[in-house]
Amino acid sequence: MRGQIDVQRISQSKLSIFGAYGGFNLGDEAILSGILKMLDELGVQRKNVTLGSLCPEVTSRQHQVPSVRSITSFGLTDEFQKTLRDSDAIIIGGGQLIMESRRIPNPWTSLLARSAMVCHEAKRLRKPVFVWGVGVERIRTIFGRFQLRRLMRADTVTVRDTRSVRILSDYDYPFAQVVGDPASVLPRGNPIRGNELMSHYSNATICAKAPRIGICITVDGRVPVKDCKTIVVVADQLIAQGGHVILFASDIRPSYDIRACNWLVSHMQHTPTVLPIKQWSTQEYSDLLSAMNVIVSTRMHPVLLATCNDVPAIPVCRSPKSLSLSECFGLPFVIESGMIGSEYLLKSIAQILSGEWPRDDIREQVIRYRRSAIVAKDLFARFLTQVD
Repeated sequence: MRGQIDVQRISQSKLSIFGAYGGFNLGDEAILSGILKMLDELGVQRKNVTLGSLCPEVTSRQHQVPSVRSITSFGLTDEFQKTLRDSDAIIIGGGQLIMESRRIPNPWTSLLARSAMVCHEAKRLRKPVFVWGVGVERIRTIFGRFQLRRLMRADTVTVRDTRSVRILSDYDYPFAQVVGDPASVLPRGNPIRGNELMSHYSNATICAKAPRIGICITVDGRVPVKDCKTIVVVADQLIAQGGHVILFASDIRPSYDIRACNWLVSHMQHTPTVLPIKQWSTQEYSDLLSAMNVIVSTRMHPVLLATCNDVPAIPVCRSPKSLSLSECFGLPFVIESGMIGSEYLLKSIAQILSGEWPRDDIREQVIRYRRSAIVAKDLFARFLTQVD
């Protein structure tokens, strides 16, 4: 009956997933892990799910699902087109897919254009398309508006914040529904395992009694050098006061985070603990974050995963998506990129370490946010059931 969830039909459905996947950005991989977890809960068999990836070998190894190379500079690969033809439905997302980037010389290689290409091909094959929890930025060009129009042909569109809904409404696409970021449904990390990973990979002795401050910062053009210099001052003072400063790199290709880590180390007077540049699994990354006392990050997903692991986080918001997430959780210490000061940051960290953190209030917000992420799972179940 139409509108009811057909469990057997869902379990037998063949799905294709397209997104910014390939093992090089831990935030994107966390999103994918969250989507796959919810598909598991619906009864979808992983052997029936095929991922379109930039690096299929890495994706298959990390997520235990079949993967194919999705796209090249010339368009969709033959392998991925065959995958789309054989699928019952296509998932596009999540992540910040609807955006333009000035750093990409060829606009056809942007995530927006590639997502629109996948949606266009799926609709040509008369396949239903579900856009899962994407973020939306303002589209400034005629080319970008054209690609947005192609992507909005999807049967169901969900976005991850109210700001994205407002932007799409401004472009006459008022039908998107807000859901939480899929990464928020992941299991909590294990701090004991996180400490073991830190000791193993950093070759450093981590004192259990000393406060651990994790720093994840990038230098991709939206984080001013002033912010990096402030982080250097703060990190040096924290180490001098007996704290452990641990530097993370969550995006290893392109190497913005790697350059940031190297820059910080080269300008610091004291030596921080630098975790190696490797393809951490999502669970390992959650374990590491859960072992921190405080996280300071210019990236969104370290803040999200830390908060979901009950670890206080101070976001340095370099984009509206980070600010929107901070508002969702009601985080008390939020710094806009370019406005960061060493005294304010040190004071904020000291307040957190002394127990001044609205832990119960934020836990309630996390529960609400996770529920909103699970809404996408329910929407997708009905979407699959109603596929003709």
